[in-house]
Amino acid sequence: MRHDSKMPDQIGATEIRFVTGAGDEPISQARDHSISSMARAQPVRLPPSHAGQRHYPGLFWTRTTADHVVYESLLERDRILLADFDPEVVWITAQPFWITGDDRGTGRRHCPDLLLTRADGSYLVVDVKNPRIAQKDEVKAVFTWTKVVSKRLSADYEVWTGEDSALINNIRFASQARRESRAALFQTVLERFPEELSIAHAEATLAAERIARPRHIVLELLWTGTFTADLTRPFGDNTLIHRAEAV
Repeated sequence: MRHDSKMPDQIGATEIRFVTGAGDEPISQARDHSISSMARAQPVRLPPSHAGQRHYPGLFWTRTTADHVVYESLLERDRILLADFDPEVVWITAQPFWITGDDRGTGRRHCPDLLLTRADGSYLVVDVKNPRIAQKDEVKAVFTWTKVVSKRLSADYEVWTGEDSALINNIRFASQARRESRAALFQTVLERFPEELSIAHAEATLAAERIARPRHIVLELLWTGTFTADLTRPFGDNTLIHRAEAV
């Protein structure tokens, strides 16, 4: 779920600190630096990990980056999962930069959770937050300030508090095949698929050709967007998948 707020750019000078891929740590004013230079930055912070903490940090391997992306909570991992599934997202950067500056007399320092690079050359700065915490006034003030800074960087801004559980579960299920790259090997079989068929029918067709792990091939077709399905309803053997160009 996305939340946006509107306010005029009335904040003071803002400093951006990020770590380049080469490990350098430039500092700049928000108006003086292109966000493209931060798009493939290294994380400026690593989430802490210790016994008894409420969050569950970790690493999530994405097909988009062919590498692991760090996350600080399971909710943040879900947003990374959605970004990895989104064909419009071509790069994912976690903990991309520190923002330090004045917000109409209040000093602030904040590190957004994600910076997403889109295929059209635009950028999206993302903060992920539990919906209950996101409603607190101080948290909303930080997000409003971050949105203004993002605008100065010519980037869009999103506060993400979660998504429909069925959609997340379906994409998570399909993500089992995000490392797969076998579907292209069986193109002649896939070309015989009708425009619409059930997951069970697709698996049976592949199994009849003695293709190993047919379910993973079907999931790869969904993950790569070759076939689509209704992601808002729980997946099952009878779920219909559709050739993408037929939708």
